[in-house]
Amino acid sequence: MLTDIESKLQGHVHYYKSTIHGISHLRAVSLLAGELAPPEFKKAAMIAGFLHDIGRKNDFGGRQHAVDSAKIARPLIASIWPEIDIEKICYAIEHHADGLTSPDPLIGAIWDADRITLSRLGRKINITLLSTEAAKNYLTAKRAAIVGAITDGQFPTTIDRLQYCADNGFLLHGSPTKGLSYLRGSRERPLCATQIPLYAMMYATTPTLHANVTIWDADFFYAEWWPPLNPNPTPTIKATPSLISNLAEGTIYVLESEKFKVGKHAVEFIAHEPITPIAAINISPSDVISFIKPLTSTEIKMLRECADDTLRNNPPAY
Repeated sequence: MLTDIESKLQGHVHYYKSTIHGISHLRAVSLLAGELAPPEFKKAAMIAGFLHDIGRKNDFGGRQHAVDSAKIARPLIASIWPEIDIEKICYAIEHHADGLTSPDPLIGAIWDADRITLSRLGRKINITLLSTEAAKNYLTAKRAAIVGAITDGQFPTTIDRLQYCADNGFLLHGSPTKGLSYLRGSRERPLCATQIPLYAMMYATTPTLHANVTIWDADFFYAEWWPPLNPNPTPTIKATPSLISNLAEGTIYVLESEKFKVGKHAVEFIAHEPITPIAAINISPSDVISFIKPLTSTEIKMLRECADDTLRNNPPAY
């Protein structure tokens, strides 16, 4: 059915070119909306799912793209699929970015399908904002499958396994301490986590680091890459030679993100209460050593001479 929808729209629409909200996203929402909707609404749900972001011009938030998409969708639906409920479909498209729920099975399926696909951005899905039982059941089953893959799935490398965790909305806490059944966070000393696997891996394998590490310490590291500005970075850490020589086995704890808030660093999340991990992944020095380059004495001296307030607590602690 999706192939037929795309075929009938060929030459009538312009697809926004994006890895986030481009045609792959439209296809994913269309297929999922069709799966979540009752059988009698499957076709309408798939059409709406495919058209819900057709008016996008950028990847920013807000609702203007939804309003524009509804305006574009209305004449297309009227001319190609006059038999479906145009008003209901256009209402669903126009309001899909408003954070609403709906008891209507068709509207709810459309909104739920788009909301569930937020996981592609590493966002945790708020189940209270899902409209249909079908979506809640789907999300429960998907989460169980994800947790199963995290613990038992086959991945090329450890960093691929950790990236899979981050891509599905989980946070990572690296620790040299193994076998923890829960992680302690408090108001005085919050629990820190990240979505960047290599940061968590460094803290898991470096027992000499501490929560307030600075570039004036004997052991420190910093990142030469910045994922928010580069979607395909070559991850490289620069570290002191003594830190590298002291790498040891550790554990990365995979954590639910709901109880965390963004910290003072863009890559840092903090929580003030104990949290039980959903999985523990053991890390060895061989998992991280290929990503680390040693700092020369000249580089260390230069960093300390040029340091300003942005470097005095670098990197964040996980």
